[in-house]
Amino acid sequence: MRWLRDGFGRVHTYLRISLTDKCNLRCRYCMPEAGVPNPTPNAALLTPSELGGLARYLVQERGVRKLRLTGGEPLLRHDLLEVLRALRSVTGREQRAASGLHAFGLTTNAVHLERYLPALVASGLDAVNISLDTLRADRFTALTRRDGQAHLPRVLRAVDAAVDAGLRVRVNCVVMRGRNDDELETFCEYFAQAPARGLSEMVDAVRFIEYMPFEGNEWHQGKMVSYAEMRQRLQPRLLRDTAEPDRHDTTKYWRYRTRDGTEVPLRVGFITSMSEHFCAGCNRLRITANGHLRPCLFGRHEVDLRPFVQRDDWEACGAAIDAALLRKAFALGGASSALNDLPQRMAHDRPMTAIGG
Repeated sequence: MRWLRDGFGRVHTYLRISLTDKCNLRCRYCMPEAGVPNPTPNAALLTPSELGGLARYLVQERGVRKLRLTGGEPLLRHDLLEVLRALRSVTGREQRAASGLHAFGLTTNAVHLERYLPALVASGLDAVNISLDTLRADRFTALTRRDGQAHLPRVLRAVDAAVDAGLRVRVNCVVMRGRNDDELETFCEYFAQAPARGLSEMVDAVRFIEYMPFEGNEWHQGKMVSYAEMRQRLQPRLLRDTAEPDRHDTTKYWRYRTRDGTEVPLRVGFITSMSEHFCAGCNRLRITANGHLRPCLFGRHEVDLRPFVQRDDWEACGAAIDAALLRKAFALGGASSALNDLPQRMAHDRPMTAIGG
């Protein structure tokens, strides 16, 4: 196997493919109010066959073992069902043994998830990460700039439907001071009460994410709630997780004890990109909706893979990927500090939705 190795010896086995940079929400931490400037037209997106070919190459020839579809909002992709069919040769459960893929996931805001669940499950989907930053309809409206009365109930129904479909479900919440940081325990308690909603299982984890700087997302340090502060607020509810941590995991996990003292299977996780970065164990690559490889979320360097994919020139494609990996910085895209240097660098980069989550 010709592994995807960078200049620091890190092997990259996790591939995140963005299907579109468009989104039906306008979350304040993710994108400008007017949306992405100059969104990628459909004609410039990787086609389903190109996506399938690139995924097969990276899984079968280069050792990718985990694949996740992202965006933007991936369920807005105009030819989503064709994409899923094209990927099935590597993502389908019957094809996994031959392809080498271990896991297939999706990150979504879940507004349209119920509609597509049957097709996603049929394509081999194992897991879904659902972005949800509040349980209050008025705050949903304020945070997403969209109608919370209409959308929030759909998202909560989709969470339960995904659990009921047997998927591993994680709910991701970006925590912002003065906007939703008073809901930490409320989130945990809500998702710990799955039996009250008629579910035999609950979500695998609620994960709280430190607010990160991107172009047009109104970030400043005063709005960021650190891992240490979030953990301190939840301390009476948290129990040490005894599971062996995965060195590639971006999340610090704890077990949860409800307000009435019951220990439940729900895990509480913290993604600490700003206060305690996890770059040493990075094994991720990102491909944007138009086919650019981005070795680091915070890195500025990208390489366009689409010309190689269109020519089926996998040798040249592999060489371009290897060269890009050798340029990958050890941490934070080369920034010297997450809290000082990084915000200035990211202010002149693309919005998160254009990079691919």
